Amino acid sequence: MLGVVAMGVSAGLVGLNPDERGPLQPAAVSVQQGTLSVSLVVTPAVEGANDFHLVVDESDAVTPTAEARLSISRPEAGISEVSIPLAPDGPNHYSAYGVSIPQAGTWQVTIEVDRADGTTATLSTSVRIAG
Repeated sequence: MLGVVAMGVSAGLVGLNPDERGPLQPAAVSVQQGTLSVSLVVTPAVEGANDFHLVVDESDAVTPTAEARLSISRPEAGISEVSIPLAPDGPNHYSAYGVSIPQAGTWQVTIEVDRADGTTATLSTSVRIAG
C-alpha cells in the first residue's frame, strides 16, 4: 500500500517544475491562554497520512498536564469536528501517528487540555494542509 502511495506522489511530482516541488514542510502553530502555551506540529501537513505532535507548557505548573484532546474540522467544506486520539509521548507531549486528512485546505483545530489543577482549557487555532 505504501508503495502505491509513493508511486502516486512521485507521479504527481513529475509534472511540476523543480521550483514548485520544494520540500514538504510541517505545519507548526503555537497558541497561548494565560500561563498555558500549546505547540502543535503536523507532519508532513499534506492530504493523506500525517503525524500530530502536541506539546503543552504551563509556566506556573509543577506537575504535568493530566490529559490533552485534539479535534479538527473544515466547516466550509462540510466536514464536522473529527476527534484525533492522542497518546502520551513523554511529559506534556502527546502524539497521534498516521492520521488521515482527507483534503487540502485550512483546518480548524480545537485543543482541550486538562490541567493538573482540575480545570480544562480550550484553545483554537488553524493549520494549512497542502494538496
